[in-house]
Amino acid sequence: MSSRYLFLLMTVVFVVSCSEEKNSNYATLYGIVTDFDGNPIDSASVKIKDRNFNNLYETVTDKKGRYYIKVKKDIYPSVFVIREDEYAKTKLEYWAWNVPVLNNLELNCRYGKIEIYGVNVFEPKVNPYDTYRIYFRPMSLGKYLTTSEIKKGDTIAIAPRLIKNDITVTINGIETGIKTLDRVLEYSSAGNYIFAYEMQVLKPDSTAISASQKTTGFDKISVFIHSSETGEKGEADYFYKQNED
Repeated sequence: MSSRYLFLLMTVVFVVSCSEEKNSNYATLYGIVTDFDGNPIDSASVKIKDRNFNNLYETVTDKKGRYYIKVKKDIYPSVFVIREDEYAKTKLEYWAWNVPVLNNLELNCRYGKIEIYGVNVFEPKVNPYDTYRIYFRPMSLGKYLTTSEIKKGDTIAIAPRLIKNDITVTINGIETGIKTLDRVLEYSSAGNYIFAYEMQVLKPDSTAISASQKTTGFDKISVFIHSSETGEKGEADYFYKQNED
């Protein structure tokens, strides 16, 4: 083999190797965006954000509500979904938090008139480590639309009053029990106060969870609200790293 052909062969191998390495550093976030009647939402914006809520990646859904985003493999602080022309008119937003796009990840999103914002999850460090505590800020579109002018120091009462029966929590697709639910007042950086909720839920029996329902290394915690006060619905997801210290 001549040196010329050997050089060309080595160049092709190098280019292919670099391309494979580059592709191995990326994964796809994909899914379907719908309302709570199962209707696909087309032209919805799907945005992956950093800790400061800057957009890192963005796409829009097609007519069947489908979306695909190829991203660098990472754990992203949040994913935000809304159709811009509906926001604060007929719907609010969907959020997912701590989203591990470490391999191709399916994330199906439903949203309506309740936004579940600022979800945080932690595991109480008390044996037998069988519960999670979940903190979240629910916002009602109906209450938002009837809110008068807000001044610094005011309490913004846009959260629906919730009872346990208003909330369904699933962990890796398995519905779990809510043991406690508390309404709390939170101070916001804008100088106002808002109502939030904190609840303690049981972890499901791990033997009941199939491999297809589990994101390797993470528990997918889904919070669904159907408010008995307002009749509105909303949903959010949080991915908790298992056995996190």
